[in-house]
Amino acid sequence: MGPSEYGAAVEKQLCFEIKTFLLAGHETSAAMLTWTMYELSRNGTAMGRVVCEAEHVFGKLDQGALPTRDSLASLEYSLAVAPQSGNHRNFKPHALNPTP
Repeated sequence: MGPSEYGAAVEKQLCFEIKTFLLAGHETSAAMLTWTMYELSRNGTAMGRVVCEAEHVFGKLDQGALPTRDSLASLEYSLAVAPQSGNHRNFKPHALNPTP
């Protein structure tokens, strides 16, 4: 099926949808992590708890070993902090902003 069969508007919309599908998740995750680190840098107590928790969980791993799903799930405080950092932030992905 060529552009003459579905039109330039449909082709443009399809490109936009593919870009959104591929990039939106990446950009929102990156934005959430950036804001989390920013907020933690402003709160020494919270940063200390995250670091302590990470040292406790990852310190148990053998040299070069990767964490398991269970060990990552045990980062309860860290997992609670990340979503809270974005409560007042707009994570609208750049991919959702069509270029003029």
